Amino acid sequence: MSEKRNLYIIGAGDFGRVMEYWLDLIPESERDWRLAGFLHSYEGKSPLEDYPTSLSIAGDWQDFGFRDSDLCIMGISNPSWKRRVHERLKDKVEFMTFIHPAASLNRRFLQIGAGAVICPHCVLSTNVRAGACVTICIGTQIGHDVVLGDYSSLMGNVEIGGHAKIGEGAYVGSNATIIPHKSICPGAYIGAGSVVVRNVKDTTTRFGNPARPLSVREMGEMG
Repeated sequence: MSEKRNLYIIGAGDFGRVMEYWLDLIPESERDWRLAGFLHSYEGKSPLEDYPTSLSIAGDWQDFGFRDSDLCIMGISNPSWKRRVHERLKDKVEFMTFIHPAASLNRRFLQIGAGAVICPHCVLSTNVRAGACVTICIGTQIGHDVVLGDYSSLMGNVEIGGHAKIGEGAYVGSNATIIPHKSICPGAYIGAGSVVVRNVKDTTTRFGNPARPLSVREMGEMG
């Protein structure tokens, strides 16, 4: 039997620890990898100090000495950080595409990019195209013929209607809804619980039902 490959979770923050949980649920018999730790760049207090985990931080992702057999997985949901990590490491280590067994999809009619993460209880309909390092969090439902750009992130229980397009690096917050045939431009931010009924053509943060741009004052009140 060949030796299992080391798998490192990039990022030891909130989503990285969630990824540890999802990975721990995969039966040992179905793994050709072993969890080898987190890779995280930090100074001072460890991001794991106040949280239970069976892993440690194995090094800094920016200068870690990967072996040829190593794998890594995105434990980051922030689109701009995902892009930064992927562009720096894509020629140094293989990014694992993670599809949890409890996700519902038909791989014959899907395109899933390298480094994508699809969490439990997600439903992907036919002819969905998801780019590199896309994050699809628990319970999200994606209709037919949807396109998800590289580095985009869909948080928990998002609903995406058929033929919708989510641009590269866009972020869609938990429980948001994108109605069919609407498009979200690259880099846009859709707040939690928002309902997008019109195309989003700029990167202004949008919240509400229907989703609308926030004023500077409203942004300040939220901060």
